Amino acid sequence: MQLPQLNVKNSSINILNTFMGYNHNSRIADGEFYDMKNLTTDYFPMMAVRPKRAIIEQLVNPMGMFGCDKVVFVDDNKLYYDQGYVCDLKKECAGKERRFAMIGAYLCVFPDKLIYNTYDQTVDYMENEVTTTTAPTFSLCKLDGTVFDETNTYTGNTAPDTEKYKYWIDTSQDTVVIKMWSSNTSEWTSVATTYVKVSSPGIGKGFKQYDAVTFSGVDKTEAIYNDYNFNQSNILYSCDDDNVVIVGFINKVFTNSGNITLKREVPDMDFVAEMDNRVWGCSSDKHEIYACKQGDPKNWNCFMGNSADSYAATIGTDGDFTGCINYMGTIYFFKDAGVHYLFGSKPSDFQINWKTLRGVQKGSEKSLVVLNEYLYYKSRDGICVFDGSSPESISDAFGKEIYYDATGGAFRDKYYVCMRNKDYEYSMFVYDSKKSVWMKEDNTNAKGFARTDGALYLINENNVLQVINYEKIYTKLFPMITGVQKYWYPGEDIYPGNIMEGELEDTIEWSAETGLIGLESPFAKYIKNFKIRLYIDTHAFLKVEVSYDSSGAWEELMKYYSTRPRSLELPLKVRRCDHMQLRLSGKGDVRIYSIAKEYEEGSGKQ
Repeated sequence: MQLPQLNVKNSSINILNTFMGYNHNSRIADGEFYDMKNLTTDYFPMMAVRPKRAIIEQLVNPMGMFGCDKVVFVDDNKLYYDQGYVCDLKKECAGKERRFAMIGAYLCVFPDKLIYNTYDQTVDYMENEVTTTTAPTFSLCKLDGTVFDETNTYTGNTAPDTEKYKYWIDTSQDTVVIKMWSSNTSEWTSVATTYVKVSSPGIGKGFKQYDAVTFSGVDKTEAIYNDYNFNQSNILYSCDDDNVVIVGFINKVFTNSGNITLKREVPDMDFVAEMDNRVWGCSSDKHEIYACKQGDPKNWNCFMGNSADSYAATIGTDGDFTGCINYMGTIYFFKDAGVHYLFGSKPSDFQINWKTLRGVQKGSEKSLVVLNEYLYYKSRDGICVFDGSSPESISDAFGKEIYYDATGGAFRDKYYVCMRNKDYEYSMFVYDSKKSVWMKEDNTNAKGFARTDGALYLINENNVLQVINYEKIYTKLFPMITGVQKYWYPGEDIYPGNIMEGELEDTIEWSAETGLIGLESPFAKYIKNFKIRLYIDTHAFLKVEVSYDSSGAWEELMKYYSTRPRSLELPLKVRRCDHMQLRLSGKGDVRIYSIAKEYEEGSGKQ
């Protein structure tokens, strides 16, 4: 007897157990997600929900954030250090984004040009201006401020009697010089440098020795020799409240006709950074780069001819500066189309070079972050990682979406960046540098990040100071110490980190949307069912939806609410179609171990 031949349908199972994060392209690999919300690589290769952030404090109007040994921020035009009020800032700077640089114990705040000493909690200003209340007296003096005695100082074009005069102001040549009699050589010897003591009550208040100070209002008088101009920047070789000593040459003594003004000035700068015990800055308006005197952020015009001098240079490239950072011992001044970088160890051999490359996008200066010896930043085309030679793009996962106004932070191998799209919709992305995986968190608009003391902090669009706390699973609580809650973290055995006391977020909503499933094979295969292996915590919720054949409509496959922590396997039946997408969503702590797809070979007709 002849029996009919049966066509056996071949079936196969594909198990996905490695989840590779966010990829917003049309064609993506298994394990990648076209869209997601609030997922993390902390449990890689599992898919998991990010830890909760701790809400620290509600702010009023934050205008800048910085991380040093403690968190620094400006709120309501007031400076705060470690959540403690420091001082009110300048009224004329209210509403301006603050820039910070740390040089030793000095926290420098711009554009206020303020210095906060974190060691002794004192506040000072870089700039200082004094206008005399009494017309000052100018006296020829020695370096130590000792005024030349008029009775033994002679002025004339012929040598005086050496028995009567010790000093001779020789006016016989076009260039006047002062000479002193040497009994050893029996001749008049020229003094190389002459000094002038300027005296008036309060003239030196707020200044110190070796400050560079600009004078104005000094008379042009015949008593000043060699056409010397006192109305310029002068070095104070000696200074007390009522007297300053500067380089100059006059005929013994004269009194100015009116009051004069002394001012220690700091240039206006767009961006600042610290390197080699100097604060560096740049100005787009003046196309200039500056550095303060070494170890002294108050002096930016001190040019004494030594290795500690201030520094200034004019830049010839076009375009505005877009960011500034110290990276691997080199100061970088970015523009949109390239970067200026500095060579040299002292002002006399400083060289500024230019390299054309993908620079920092205008408005994304806060995206510049150093993480694990690499520099990350937002360029016009995407996120770049820079090793000092050339940048490499790591933002293919963003697809065709273009982002702007990036703000970045770094913590434990991860680069956090908040950006907006053309519709001003903000998103928080996280790049795991060890796994080369992007994750998308939520629509937080981070105004600033600060890494300090074992945690990463941010200020969001609602002016809330938060800490991104990645230690919730392995946290040991220490006693309260001066209002700061102490935590211990894995890998920090030497010294516990300090986290500001705060309240954790509510239950986190999360989601993950796959790419198109079923288009990878040209043969007539279809998916019979899915099986999801997962862990779900108490009071957590999970929902699975499917969209068939790019219809745009989502149909619910199942939902599950957990009353206790458990691990389970969820079977999901789907109907036959050409292709589909899955969307997993929920609330609370859920971790996906694997997703199994069972395929079956069809007839070729759908």
